[in-house]
Amino acid sequence: MTFTTALPNTNYIIQLTIPDCGGDCPGNTGANYDDPGITYYTQTTGGFFVNIKDSDNGTNQGDDIDLDFMFTVITLPN
Repeated sequence: MTFTTALPNTNYIIQLTIPDCGGDCPGNTGANYDDPGITYYTQTTGGFFVNIKDSDNGTNQGDDIDLDFMFTVITLPN
């Protein structure tokens, strides 16, 4: 996610959520996954990156999946 206007610092909270895909989330390997997770990384004043993946309950290596997501950014005082 890239902010239209950069924030003055990285003192902000990121909240992420994904829809419930009913145990049938599309994966990149042809398998359907039932336990997706969403994370953010590389938080900067200009934005952050989002990753959604599922490791099929930990039995397989994580597979990046393409799901819709929502986010909220809450800025904090210095």
